[in-house]
Amino acid sequence: MFRTVVLAASASLMLAGPCLAATVFADDFSGDTPALNTLLTNFNVSGQVDLVGPTNGFSITTPGGNVVDLDGSSGPGTITSKLSYAFNAGDTITLNMLVGGAQRDGADDDLNIFFSFASAIEVFDWTGTGYLGWLGSTNINLTGGIGASLLGFASTSPFALTSMSFRAGNAGSMAFSIGTASSDNVGPLLAGVDLDISPAAVPLPAAGTALLLGLGLLAALRRKRA
Repeated sequence: MFRTVVLAASASLMLAGPCLAATVFADDFSGDTPALNTLLTNFNVSGQVDLVGPTNGFSITTPGGNVVDLDGSSGPGTITSKLSYAFNAGDTITLNMLVGGAQRDGADDDLNIFFSFASAIEVFDWTGTGYLGWLGSTNINLTGGIGASLLGFASTSPFALTSMSFRAGNAGSMAFSIGTASSDNVGPLLAGVDLDISPAAVPLPAAGTALLLGLGLLAALRRKRA
């Protein structure tokens, strides 16, 4: 029985086309110059954010490069991707972030992550990893967007890879934003972000399926003759 299951699974994989994730956006903020209340090359900024380098006077230990303090001088901020990204029905969209707490003494903060859609969308398999590991839903009908908030995000929280992901029920486009409502000038930190779109597996055309079946028949005939 186990052998039959394994063979069936192998056949189903052979009959599906490649399903490779494509990184459509990535930014580690290395192209921006550290400064207080700054603008960013690839994001629109609402409110204020600071860009802090690995050598700084704020007692912030970065993972090695620049980080965005989302509670900038002097007030909270949100960064939103300047571009929108198209996807097709069945695609899986994943936003990966390297995020950490303020790394300084201070009160707990909130961290808000949001996908905004250009039109109504059906969302399947909404999941999260890292600090968003509690997410989980199978089917949501949305008209504006989908997001999550980390409340009570401790200032001592270490940098950790965190993601938010969903599978699209229909084609559309989206932008994404990351921000905080903290207002003590000591906010959560973002060290890098990338957006991946993984197309759904596409079955081979009928000719490809027939070719695989033909090869199987030839192998069976050779075994019979032997």
